[in-house]
Amino acid sequence: MAAPSPARRAAAQILMAVESREAWASELLRARGAGLSPADRALASELVLGVLRRRQWLDHRLNAVLAPRGWSVERLDSGLRAALRLGLYQLIWLERIPAAVAVDQSVGLARVLRLASGAGLVNAVLRNCARASDLRAASALWPGPADWNDSGFQAWLSHPPWLLSRWRARFGEAAAREIAIYDNAAPPLHLCFHPGLDPERVLGELASQGVVAEPLWLRGAWVVRSGEATAVESFRCRRYWIQTAASQFMAWLLLAGAPAVPADGSVDACAAPGGKAALLAAAGGPVLAIELHWKRAVQMRRRFPAVAGVPESPAWPGLHAVAADAARGWPAASAFSRILLDAPCTGSGTLARNPELRWRLQPSDPPRLAELQARLLASALRQAAPGARLLYSVCSLEPEEGEQLIARALETLPAWRPLSLAPLAAAMLQAGRLHRLPSGAVFSGPFLSLPPGPETGAGFFAAMLARD
Repeated sequence: MAAPSPARRAAAQILMAVESREAWASELLRARGAGLSPADRALASELVLGVLRRRQWLDHRLNAVLAPRGWSVERLDSGLRAALRLGLYQLIWLERIPAAVAVDQSVGLARVLRLASGAGLVNAVLRNCARASDLRAASALWPGPADWNDSGFQAWLSHPPWLLSRWRARFGEAAAREIAIYDNAAPPLHLCFHPGLDPERVLGELASQGVVAEPLWLRGAWVVRSGEATAVESFRCRRYWIQTAASQFMAWLLLAGAPAVPADGSVDACAAPGGKAALLAAAGGPVLAIELHWKRAVQMRRRFPAVAGVPESPAWPGLHAVAADAARGWPAASAFSRILLDAPCTGSGTLARNPELRWRLQPSDPPRLAELQARLLASALRQAAPGARLLYSVCSLEPEEGEQLIARALETLPAWRPLSLAPLAAAMLQAGRLHRLPSGAVFSGPFLSLPPGPETGAGFFAAMLARD
């Protein structure tokens, strides 16, 4: 029996840490990936994120084999769960890996993790799964009707039932299914080009480095079609950074709603990782980028090293990143005319990129986080200058964090009114900032909702508030 590959060992350890310590897979993959070969790094990422996205379907198939033995996935040691899920994921989705190799490597994992007594169980269960004639039939496309009462169909969608129920009531069954399907696949990588650079020049550089990218619906936003966009010199020099098109759009909406460069500057009240603040700075004027956690504020400065005067990078001379609690007030005495509040939220619009989050969210989270969002909004409004514009956004699909929160806030704010985002988007189309609107964009009253999908990269809610 061959020893498990470095990629599979890393994947098992990461899955166990995500489950036991509520660590974040992306951070662990970056940390562990530094010691792996490019091929092992790619396989570890595919295994970890794939298992997290498809966990409920994997457990459904595993339990069908474990139940006659008096077991269930939930009752197993975390190491056995990781070995079984990794093995079955390879059997179903990684067709280039022979079934015998997937089983053998998973048995080896059980032994390496000092679960020798469970190695036989892993071997028996995965071999039983491998013999199933329909193993891959329902992997990419559910073969039967979309019966929401069918436990198999719900397991295939691989989202918490309470969350699917909310989405069905809010968007309808077809849309809820499409969101879940998108969340269960690897999302495309979106790039944000520095607005001061010639895109053709950067694209030429990328092509020479083996990266092919295509424009999206928002000028400056591109999607990677092939190549390693984060492993080339253009990325290291900050000619572009990784940021979903929907996230980029939030910064441009604020700029469209408050087009003049304010002398008092702009503020990004919850700025990390810093992409929107960088866009505001590139548009002109000083920008105060606030982040609650000191470590993330430091990372934001490093991510845009031109702030510290690195000469080979495009400059953001007015971007000032600080660590502070924006809910308690800002570290600046002056008021601001242009405010971006992309508030902490459930992140239910980002479950494709953060798959473990779906298994941590609880029904109590949307109203709980809405309380924090309300405090952040109240703090931001207190430090707004006369005539200010504030863009509130969340990468959430939940109404408590979106339109309901804004409606409650406006009940006690007679000096503030919502600005309709539909005319702003139309003006951006006319000016060429938008090539078109993304599929599924919904203007409801003055607000805008973007669904998660390949064109947006994440689901967002946005509202623009104006002070008289």
